[in-house]
Amino acid sequence: MKPAIMKRYVEQYTNHRVVKLGSGTFATAFRSLDDDTVVFIVTRDDDHVKEIISHVDNKYVPSMNQIEIFNYGHYDYTVWQTTYSDKPLKSHGLAYQQWQTLSKLWDSMQSRFFRTDKDMWYSVVADFIDALRETDIDPELIDALDHIDSWASAFGPNYRLEFPRNNVGVTPEGRLQLRDIIFFR
Repeated sequence: MKPAIMKRYVEQYTNHRVVKLGSGTFATAFRSLDDDTVVFIVTRDDDHVKEIISHVDNKYVPSMNQIEIFNYGHYDYTVWQTTYSDKPLKSHGLAYQQWQTLSKLWDSMQSRFFRTDKDMWYSVVADFIDALRETDIDPELIDALDHIDSWASAFGPNYRLEFPRNNVGVTPEGRLQLRDIIFFR
């Protein structure tokens, strides 16, 4: 679906005027012009990432609220509401350091996947979480990752973690946000 059509649906269901913030492979985000702390995300019915995030209650995971499901063409789409957060920058201090730790450790561990049967992927993620427990990362951040992993695994073995800077954020209070760190293959 074209972003202009998505925009009309978002504005219809949320009573917010919005502007496109960006899009990825599976989602398109719109920022409210009426409240710049609000972001709406449109996903297709075969993308479960926002649904997974919506089940995790942790200070490192943004709230993700389902607003509406609508049909367009051959697919159902969901409008989600969340809060805006900036990408981590060096000036964000601890949040930036946490993101760097996650990203670097994950990059070093995920190469194991290419030598691992896909049914063993769960053990790669478990090893990653165990390795994080040996760092100075906040245990509540590790718990957030563990809960995200648990919810993602409920949808089968075809999910992966990822930590590009565009997929995490920093709250106005300076806390790291795991806003879009999983994808399905």
